[in-house]
Amino acid sequence: MCCSIVESSCGVLMVHWGLELSKEVTKISGPKLVDFKRVLKEDPIIASKINALKLEVEVFSRSFPLPGLPLL
Repeated sequence: MCCSIVESSCGVLMVHWGLELSKEVTKISGPKLVDFKRVLKEDPIIASKINALKLEVEVFSRSFPLPGLPLL
């Protein structure tokens, strides 16, 4: 299966967005995983950024069919 440059760029940008978001959380939480998870759950600004990324990924992924299922 071949991806176009635009599709690849969108995927790369979303991965980059997620990595930058994790760096931001780490700055707040410090190096411990338990604190990282706490910030993910309790910080409303981080939660809204995660939700925005989630929505972008969901919209992007709708353009791809699932193998074994008929096209909708």
